Amino acid sequence: MKIARNKWLVLAVVELGVLLCSIDATIVVLALPTMATDLGKSIADIQWVSVAYGITCASTLALAGKCADSIGRKNAYLIGFAIFTAASLASGLVTSFPLLVTLRVFTAVGTAFLLSSGNAIITSVFPKEQHGLALGLGATVFSLGVAAGLSLGALILHIATWQWIFLINFPVGLVALAAGAVVFDPAALGRPQQRRRQAVDWQGAIFLLGGLTSLLLGVESLVAVEWGLSLKLAALSVLLFALFVRAEHQAADPILPLWLFKVPEIFRGSVMRIIMRMAGAGVAFTLPFYLQRNLGLSPAAAGMLLLANVTVFAIAGPLSGHWADRWQARKLISIGLACLCLGVSLHLLLPDGVAKPDARVLGYVVLAQAVMGLGAAMFGSPNAKATMHSVAREHHAVVSGLLWTTTFIGQSLGTAVAAVVLGVAGSDGNAPLQNAWLVFVLMAAAVAVALGMSLRRSRAQKSYRISLGQTGEGIAILSPEEIAGLCRNAQSLSASGKTRPTSFRKAALRDLLRIIEANEGLMFDALRQDLGKPAMEAYMSEIFCVKEELRLSLKKLDAWARDEAVATPWWLWPARSWIRKEPFGTVLVLVPWNYPLQLALMPLVAALAAGNTVVIKPSELAPASAVLLQAIARLFEPGLVSVVNGGADTARSLLEQPFDFFFFTGGAEIGRQVALKAAAKGIPCVLELGGKNPCIVDESAPLALAARRIVWGKFFNAGQTCLAPDHVYVHRDAYEALLLEMAKVVGDFYGEQPWLSPDLAQIVNARHFARLLGYLEEGRVVHGGRYDTDARRIGPTLLADIVPNAAVMREEIFGPILPVLPYDDLSVLLDTLQSQPVPLAMYLHTRRRDTETLVLQRTRSGSVCVNDHLMQAGVPALPFGGMANSGIGRYHGRHGFDTFTHARAVLRQSTRWDNHLRYPPGDAKLVWLRRLLG
Repeated sequence: MKIARNKWLVLAVVELGVLLCSIDATIVVLALPTMATDLGKSIADIQWVSVAYGITCASTLALAGKCADSIGRKNAYLIGFAIFTAASLASGLVTSFPLLVTLRVFTAVGTAFLLSSGNAIITSVFPKEQHGLALGLGATVFSLGVAAGLSLGALILHIATWQWIFLINFPVGLVALAAGAVVFDPAALGRPQQRRRQAVDWQGAIFLLGGLTSLLLGVESLVAVEWGLSLKLAALSVLLFALFVRAEHQAADPILPLWLFKVPEIFRGSVMRIIMRMAGAGVAFTLPFYLQRNLGLSPAAAGMLLLANVTVFAIAGPLSGHWADRWQARKLISIGLACLCLGVSLHLLLPDGVAKPDARVLGYVVLAQAVMGLGAAMFGSPNAKATMHSVAREHHAVVSGLLWTTTFIGQSLGTAVAAVVLGVAGSDGNAPLQNAWLVFVLMAAAVAVALGMSLRRSRAQKSYRISLGQTGEGIAILSPEEIAGLCRNAQSLSASGKTRPTSFRKAALRDLLRIIEANEGLMFDALRQDLGKPAMEAYMSEIFCVKEELRLSLKKLDAWARDEAVATPWWLWPARSWIRKEPFGTVLVLVPWNYPLQLALMPLVAALAAGNTVVIKPSELAPASAVLLQAIARLFEPGLVSVVNGGADTARSLLEQPFDFFFFTGGAEIGRQVALKAAAKGIPCVLELGGKNPCIVDESAPLALAARRIVWGKFFNAGQTCLAPDHVYVHRDAYEALLLEMAKVVGDFYGEQPWLSPDLAQIVNARHFARLLGYLEEGRVVHGGRYDTDARRIGPTLLADIVPNAAVMREEIFGPILPVLPYDDLSVLLDTLQSQPVPLAMYLHTRRRDTETLVLQRTRSGSVCVNDHLMQAGVPALPFGGMANSGIGRYHGRHGFDTFTHARAVLRQSTRWDNHLRYPPGDAKLVWLRRLLG
């Protein structure tokens, strides 16, 4: 997404329109009595100046949003401002009541375009991590406009006629129109959508407009207690909405896509917004009557008390938006609804019937209104952000219009319910209210329902807990035809574009995080069955690290996925260039047995964050983990995450499928086969292979500390770790001392019978167990060497005096056996290491910075860890991967997102100017080009 450089200026222009609309709506209501006198109309008649405006605005907001998404947000906003400005000017010049009502309808149409496109413009020019703040500032401006309208209206009516409340909009509107034309960049705000020529959905537009108008008129008639008319209008609205749904199903380009209501965030967000606005309007309608009739306050005094709500809202609105950019919006929404429920309930402390307005009673009013203002602020912008982020950017305007529509519907419902309960229409104009408490109870109960909706996970977010029955009794092996069909489903989902919006990706990542949190027990069990992993090792290496990767990706994804603007050479002016981050498509992840969950889930996190669909092939040597991964995949949308279990034949069948990316972790021999297949297909691949990782301990190292860390890093997961130190080179002066320290540490860590220790994992199978036992014959066992064949456990073993050309020094050990060799000259040792294959990791224990620098300069490896082991893999900002024969490619954190993302170069050149120097014939132009370009 292209981010406008003058985003704050754009926000100022947008909010100028919002401010004008909010002031206009408030100031007209204040001027209605004066209008009625001047035009010779009753209060019942003159209210249609306001009612027609409100109903038209609410009815056309969604339609205006759809138009903004279709014709471009800049065009929609300028059209709306033009209509609003022209209608305001005409309203100030007419003297006919019917014409005034008609012009207010046109003003409402302009307002609908301004409000619906305004939020969409904000989300277009601001980066996603600032959407909450920008939307919160907009809500504050709207509330300030409502408050300022009262004072400004009173001033205008005092010094001029009521016509000036409309005429004042004209010069302000002209300034805003000019500013919008200059400031708004269509490229940043969304250009008109390029579509095939197709019929406009006039039927859907008419039925939606008629249904909303009937609904709102029916609600207005409730205020006047006209039950018969209300029922007829309600029936008409139901009929029109039914016809609207039918029309939308048949329309090629529906005016309001019905699939929007299937998005949980939109459906629940709209319902909660209706309830929130209903409660606010119900209390706002009731409280002035109560303060004036029951407490005997003047209108001015009552208005001053109600300012507590607006004041707190204006202060807290931007703050809640800022917090929504950093925390989960759902939590802030719940907090806001809880505050609103509390604020409404505090009104129940007010005395029923006539009472004296003492300090205690007035304090209750101010406190209740302040808490309600805080609740409305905490709910508003987080709700708007969560709702708009649930769909792609091209639908933001229609969703914005939908949000404003629900706001107006909620306000109308709240006013109607309060009026019916209080019986205001038929009561004595000065009689105290008797049922104010009932309004407060009903509104608090409604908000409590909304709070329950916010706290309860939607049904779409199904249970994340996997029951033992779900895993079945064994691994499901697919035929080649079934594998091909599964891959086609994954590719179809990727090709549909559904996985591209960051909202979809983040939802998938949140689901994966919840699945892991809900099934940690099953993960512990699977790892214990496959490898006998101790719970501490299982948590650190297979659960915690994946959860941290998920949390980082959720926090940073919006920033990672944003289009990246790059410099364009001056001779291409006025072109613009940027890098667009796109998924590769469908990714195959081939998983080894040593970390069967982590090495499946970590690439999965990165691939999902990048917008890919993923097919995982677990190792057949870790069957319990494979079954669990199979069950996890079933909790996702079909095609998004798939697991194919089986052996070598299954892997070969998968490599023949038309994937877009291979990600392999395992041995070098199979890795070369994967790379050959990727080269034949012309697709990228990542190989995480491993190698013989050396560890150097010089004479300056603290031996006790080095021994603890070497023993921990080597024998973690019984040495079956690609990053583990494979062998140790120790300066001869420290050689014997280090062997003694390591032998002592092994005893401290694993006890007197370490091969039986519950803190030591088992060897994966009998073949690897037999291979490792062969290494024990190739040197002198300094410590350990005991084993349990039935349990496939080998005690941590230290080898010295290695025989020449021993296999233990040529092959990757991948087990709990550690050769320890002395060296005399570090330079000679480094020469030896340079001649050997490049390892995945290198370890150094020293207190000398010059030694550290020398080792870094004269060796190569995928990573280096100084004075520790394995921990470099726990730093999300560091890339994890090898080089040369230890692997190609990298992942973890941002590096994983980049690995699974195609950086697509984009240049857009202007059509308004063309440089003819590049076109033939060129002989005469070459001299000028060489002078110009150098």
